[in-house]
Amino acid sequence: MNRGRAQGLGVALLLAAMTVVPFVDAVAKHLSDGQSPFFVSFSRYFAAGCVALAIAAFLRRPIAVPKGGWRGQIGRTALLMGAMTLLITALSQVPMADALGAFFISPVVSTVLAIVVLKEEASIPRVAGAALGFGGAILIVRPEGSMETGALMALGAGFLFGCYLTATRRAADTGDDLSTLAIQCLLGSAMLAPFAFWGGAPLIDWSSLLQIAAMGALSATCHFLTIFAFRFADATTLSPFMYFNMLTAGVVGYFLFGETPTSETLTGMAVIAAGGMMIALQGSARFNRSADAVARFVDARRKAAGSVA
Repeated sequence: MNRGRAQGLGVALLLAAMTVVPFVDAVAKHLSDGQSPFFVSFSRYFAAGCVALAIAAFLRRPIAVPKGGWRGQIGRTALLMGAMTLLITALSQVPMADALGAFFISPVVSTVLAIVVLKEEASIPRVAGAALGFGGAILIVRPEGSMETGALMALGAGFLFGCYLTATRRAADTGDDLSTLAIQCLLGSAMLAPFAFWGGAPLIDWSSLLQIAAMGALSATCHFLTIFAFRFADATTLSPFMYFNMLTAGVVGYFLFGETPTSETLTGMAVIAAGGMMIALQGSARFNRSADAVARFVDARRKAAGSVA
C-alpha cells in the first residue's frame, strides 16, 4: 500500500473511532441518571477489560504483565480513571457538546506540561495554540455568567487527561496494545471499585447490563480503531481529526438528548480545535517552512524600517 492510501486509511479509521466515542459517552450519560459516576466509570472499564481478555483468549495471545514500572502504571491509570470519572460527572450535568468541548483542553494541558516538565521546545505555534485553547475553554465555561459545575468538572477531566497524556509520553515502554488495554482497564476498575460499591451493590436491571456491555465493547472498539489508525498514518496527519469528536458529540447530543449547543459553546469548541491543530501541526515540515517564511518576512520588514529610519 502506497503512502497516500495508507494515510487515507489511517484518517478513515480515526474518523470512525471519533464517531463511536460519543456513543460511549451517551451510554455513560444515560446510565448516570440512575447510577453514581464512580459506578458508571467502573462498569465502563471493567467491561472493556473483559472484552480485551476475551479477544486475547480468542487470538490465543497471552496478556503480558509488566515486570517493572508498576508505580508509573498505577499513577497513569489513576490519572485516567480520575479524568473519566469527572467527565462522566460532567456529562450527567451539562450537554455533551459542553462537556466534550471543555474536556478537549487536554492537548493544551499536555503541551504546557511537556514544555515545563519534559523540557520540550516552547515554540511560538505551541504557545499560541495553548493560549487559543485556554481562551476557548473560557468561552465554554463562561465565568462571567452562570458558571455550571458540570463545565468545571469537564475542565478538571481535561486537565487530568492532559497529565495522563504527558505521563504516557514520558513512559519508555507501556507494553503491547492488547495487554496494555486489559491491564489498564482492570487495574482502573479495581481502583474505582471501593467508591463504586461504597454504599453497597447498586440495583441493576437487564437493560442496564446490556448498556454496560455495549459501553465496554464500544470502548474497546474505539481503542483498537485508534491504534490501527496510528499504524497507517503519522500523528501530524491524524491529530487534527481528533477534534471531529466534538462535532459528533454535538450531533449525538442533539438527536439522543435534545441538546442544542449555544453559540458560545460552538465558538469555544472552534477556538480550542484551532489551538489544538496549531499545536499538532507545528511539527510538520510544511508548517515549519511557512512559519520560517513568515519570520523571514517580518525580519526583512523590520530591517527595512530600520534602514529608512
